[in-house]
Amino acid sequence: MKIFADTADVEAIREAHACGFIDGVTTNPQLVADTDQSYEAVVRGIDEFLEGPISVQVTASSEAGMIEQAREFDTWGDDIAIKIPMTKPGLKALDTLSDEGYKTNATVLFSPVQALFAAKNGATFVSPWWGDANDAGFNGFDLVRDVIEIYDSYDFDTEVLVASIRNPRYVAESAKIGADIATIPPFVFDMFWENPMTGAFIDNIMDHWGDRGDPAEGA
Repeated sequence: MKIFADTADVEAIREAHACGFIDGVTTNPQLVADTDQSYEAVVRGIDEFLEGPISVQVTASSEAGMIEQAREFDTWGDDIAIKIPMTKPGLKALDTLSDEGYKTNATVLFSPVQALFAAKNGATFVSPWWGDANDAGFNGFDLVRDVIEIYDSYDFDTEVLVASIRNPRYVAESAKIGADIATIPPFVFDMFWENPMTGAFIDNIMDHWGDRGDPAEGA
């Protein structure tokens, strides 16, 4: 399974990327609004060091507006995926952009039927929102699982990119049911780095080692 970083914080992406396992990035206008940079500056900053797709979300609500923005966004980097919301105009724009060869990411997706239509219209990625589905009283796990089952039944090329991840368990469950990608925000990465069990056992090992110094120096 591929791992994306879900943030517009360029330095947080750089830090995660330095660990060697980041395959792409997802952004959205809300995340960029939390920075002090323009959307273009954020994307170009990421593109300087990342080899992998960068998802950039349209803000227009009309089909024509989405297509116009998408064509501009595609000039901001070498591997741009255009995030399109799953509205009726969005599905139309998705169809046009896919036919023109743009990478696309069908987002704000909360039903398997939306995912089916997105795949039929050529989406490169679909982003079911697991955590937000749970918040709305639905089952995010079932949403992701159902999308994967439909895609496997019809051999769609569209990749399932699990979004709205709230904790490491979402990542593990996504991997277990065969999601192609999990996009992870920085606060969830922090949960990996700071696993309390790992820390406790390292402390125990080092307590037993005591003040013996660097073992390599005693060889």
